[in-house]
Amino acid sequence: MRLREEAGVTQAQLSRGICSAAEIGKIERDDLTPDYFLFDRIFGRLGKSVDCFEYVIPKETYELYELQFFIQKDICYGKFEGAKEKLQKYEKRRHGKKRIHRQFILKMRAQIAWLEKEPVEKILELTQKAIELTMPPEKPLESGMLLSSEELKLLLFRWEVCRKSRDMARMRSLEELRSFLEYRNLSRTDAAEKAGWYPYIVLLLGEACDRERDGSFLELLTKEALTLLRNEGRLLYMPEILKQYIELLKVRDGKESFIRMLQCELKSLLELEAIYGMEFEQFRLFEHTSRRFQVDSELIRKERKAVGLTQEELSDGICAPETLARIESGKRSPREQKMYAMLKKLKREWEKISPPITTNDYSLLRMMKEYYAAQNRSDLEHGEKYLEQIEARLNKDIKRNQQYICVERIKNFYRKKERSAQECLKVLEEQFCLTMDLEKTDIFKHILTAQEHSIINLIAEIYYENKEVEKAFSIWRMYAESFKERYAHPVFFISEWGLIVENYALLLEKIKKPQESIELCNKNNTISIESGRGEALGRSLITMACALGQQNKKECLSAFVFGLHLLNLYKMEYRCRLAIQYFLRENFRFRENLEMHHLLLKKGGKRRTVMNRESCDLFELLLSLNLFL
Repeated sequence: MRLREEAGVTQAQLSRGICSAAEIGKIERDDLTPDYFLFDRIFGRLGKSVDCFEYVIPKETYELYELQFFIQKDICYGKFEGAKEKLQKYEKRRHGKKRIHRQFILKMRAQIAWLEKEPVEKILELTQKAIELTMPPEKPLESGMLLSSEELKLLLFRWEVCRKSRDMARMRSLEELRSFLEYRNLSRTDAAEKAGWYPYIVLLLGEACDRERDGSFLELLTKEALTLLRNEGRLLYMPEILKQYIELLKVRDGKESFIRMLQCELKSLLELEAIYGMEFEQFRLFEHTSRRFQVDSELIRKERKAVGLTQEELSDGICAPETLARIESGKRSPREQKMYAMLKKLKREWEKISPPITTNDYSLLRMMKEYYAAQNRSDLEHGEKYLEQIEARLNKDIKRNQQYICVERIKNFYRKKERSAQECLKVLEEQFCLTMDLEKTDIFKHILTAQEHSIINLIAEIYYENKEVEKAFSIWRMYAESFKERYAHPVFFISEWGLIVENYALLLEKIKKPQESIELCNKNNTISIESGRGEALGRSLITMACALGQQNKKECLSAFVFGLHLLNLYKMEYRCRLAIQYFLRENFRFRENLEMHHLLLKKGGKRRTVMNRESCDLFELLLSLNLFL
């Protein structure tokens, strides 16, 4: 309700095409828990991303999200027949007739038709039907309703399809495209939501506008789109935006070294997508996957077994044992109050839809994302400022909020070396025991909350950095093994899965198990690309490069170069420097050649006289990054 009122729209404006205004009213009064897909669309229309929420969902609902992911995945791999078969299965499901689901089916069929170069008329017919399910057929931007990223992309796709046809081009003007830049909800749209459709507008403007006349304005928009994609770690649209930016900079006599670096980043990105067999170009309607799902049946079953209760003991006073058996098998979804009663008995705090902290202030959740982004850039100063603001506005009487603030404080103390490893470990164990008894349970039999996951990973990192490698290895190995038992695909808990796998792969490389490390890195890269995430690839590729170096594989250098370019592309300069230091320390041959080449250049010698081609290319890369150490 608060977000709707801040946007200055009525319940009717928000609900148009997706539900009734009365239904929005019930949701706002907390008389109705919305369908998960409707919740996604409502937040999308309000310009807010749902990637900061964790869902506990029925098995049937999870399978719909998973089916959407597999359809997109097939399209990215060019497996169009497989995608069509899955769309037919989707259509036959109970939810397949609802508007939001029907819209997904139609837009994916339109997308496939576009990629298969079907007649424009067929593509436009499918697109128009998809639009009309939730929007007016014409001038929806002027209608006063709010639109989500998915809906805005559909409208942009229709514009592009029409402009590709000489007969239909007159239907869509450049002024219509420019109107998207003035969309009423743009100023209140999160960066995560904006990154889903704003770069698409910029690409279409780049194709349609007069670059000679509008070049300066287009360059400004392209730079903004590139910044959005970098900050949000996206792959979709990134190659095309880089290419457009390079072209504009060349015309305007941009700095040659900067242009060359952008070209290298673009080349590495495209080559990496080709290596993993993915194709995002022209997949205009791809949706980035960054979600955290728990399947309710699995959550209840695993937590019950972890604490050693029988079905009869857990169901006592809540429901019949037979009902619980059906719930745990996924044949029945528990009512909300019964689910809460079971979890309370299991001493676990979960809700159907919940953020990682308890708050009614959405801006705090976005600030958390800014805080994590600063941490990823190793920008501890800005990270501290964000954390101070979050702490000042959080209700610290709530246990999970206390735990969050304390853990993040300890994390920063440790990284700045203001607390010893032992002091930090003691506090982390105390904080973990706020929500789980370390002595009475095997923690890896439980499904951990986001904050519990953060604590366990940090404990392992402290062990690793303080040369207690066996303890770190044991934690990451058991954690990685526990993920294999999860019903959900790793893409639906990718933040925690990716971090554990990255750390485990790095440790495997460190203890001279290169093949296992390479296999983990490849799996991590594959799932990251399939979900549309680019920010995690750089670190994984550096680890892979070091492992390949142990095996004396020629692919070692190319993996390292790809990794450096992607770290640089996503503005992780600190990680870039650490990666170079580590790689050259572990790969003496490259380091020795680089040092000899550098000395020769200082004395006025010619390039390439003491180095093989690989080492020389690496040297040029380090010079271009200003990272020769």
